[in-house]
Amino acid sequence: MISFFGACLVAFLVPLQVLAAAAEESGAEEVAHAEPSGMLVTILAVLSFATIIFMTFLAFRDNG
Repeated sequence: MISFFGACLVAFLVPLQVLAAAAEESGAEEVAHAEPSGMLVTILAVLSFATIIFMTFLAFRDNG
């Protein structure tokens, strides 16, 4: 069974990959029409981090 630390690590890797993809500069103009805007990617990444932190807080609060 996956540990809590492992689950958090995997959960943090996904938004980091999104930020890395948004920051990639090669062919940015060509990809601009196919990918969502940088602001959308940033908002989604921030919300995903906030969700992870809040869910971790709730897990600790509810389980002691």
